[in-house]
Amino acid sequence: MNSFGSALPDYPQRQKHSLVVVTVREYDFGWVFLWNTKEYVDTGNTLDAVLDNEPLIVDRGDGQLYAAGTALSLEDCVEEFRNGTRRRADQDA
Repeated sequence: MNSFGSALPDYPQRQKHSLVVVTVREYDFGWVFLWNTKEYVDTGNTLDAVLDNEPLIVDRGDGQLYAAGTALSLEDCVEEFRNGTRRRADQDA
């Protein structure tokens, strides 16, 4: 995001984007973090939002960070994680 900026015409390009945790949800297996840019949280301007930002899961058992994916609802992602479908966040899809 910082490398490419926005593809929208006439959108003011920023050099830095700060990411913030918007919501933390605790489950039996660990925590799910929803995040976006600080600019979006502060302004509500969708031009400042990160699109397709996948929730991140921290597993209580192993402490690893997992990507929840964006193709499913959060509830479906949580169910898949409980059923063993896991993709480490530091690995390519």
